[in-house]
This record gives sequence, structure tokens and C-alpha cells, in this order.
Amino acid sequence: MTLSDIVSIVTKNNLATANEKTTRKDEISCIQLSKDTKEKLDELGTRKDTYESIIKSLIASTNSYANKQGENQEENSDD
Repeated sequence: MTLSDIVSIVTKNNLATANEKTTRKDEISCIQLSKDTKEKLDELGTRKDTYESIIKSLIASTNSYANKQGENQEENSDD
């Protein structure tokens, strides 16, 4: 499982959870990571970071990058 697979899973789970009306505010879901992926996540975070905070940060960065790419494509298509 690659880091992008994990980000995709977390994103889908977050969207599904946001769309469901539940009485429990924070639902916990377990995912399996290879040792290699876990080590890469460890390198991305600090001691105080959780895996969830690291993954959420990656998702935010990915969304921000995608939005900027979309804006750049729109600007280029106007020329």
C-alpha cells in the first residue's frame, strides 16, 4: 500500500463520515500500513504529530496543489 493509497482511503472515509449523520462526533477507523509506509510517515511528522495529523496535512497539501493546478490550467486556456 502506497502513501497515495492511504491518502485516498482517508479522504474517502472522511467524506463518507461527513455525509453520515451520526451521534458520535469522531469515528475511529483502523488501517494497515507496511513498515516502509509507517517509516515514511514517521519521517514526515514530529514527535507530537499523530498519523492522523500527518495524513490530514498531506490531504490539505494535495488539495491545495490540485486547486492551484486547476487555476493555472484555466489561466492558460484563456490565452
